[in-house]
Amino acid sequence: MGKYLHVIKRHESYGDSEGFNWKYEEFNELLELLGCYMCHEEDIFDRFECDVEEYKRALDLLKLYKANGKTEEVENVFENSEAACLDDIEPYITELGGIDYIINKMEAFYNERDMESDWITFSAW
Repeated sequence: MGKYLHVIKRHESYGDSEGFNWKYEEFNELLELLGCYMCHEEDIFDRFECDVEEYKRALDLLKLYKANGKTEEVENVFENSEAACLDDIEPYITELGGIDYIINKMEAFYNERDMESDWITFSAW
């Protein structure tokens, strides 16, 4: 078994959006509760990623919740998705700055992601 040297073709370029100061682990956990399968290096939560389509569905679920509140219809949509129940998600919404702040940041991240990738990657520094 060998270990070969490779050249990096593209260096990381970061978007202008930032958020969730010292709460990025909680944001990661919220995405998981919203049905995103989060990938990260073992025990390192300052860099993580998920599938763009899963991220978009999570964003749409939050928009639905914002527009309609905690109604039976919204709870049914959450129940029929990969997301956890609203009772599990609501504490994260409060801790991360409220529904408007979270949606605003998620939209900004979505719009600034690498458009050529099926993954959206986050890094905290």
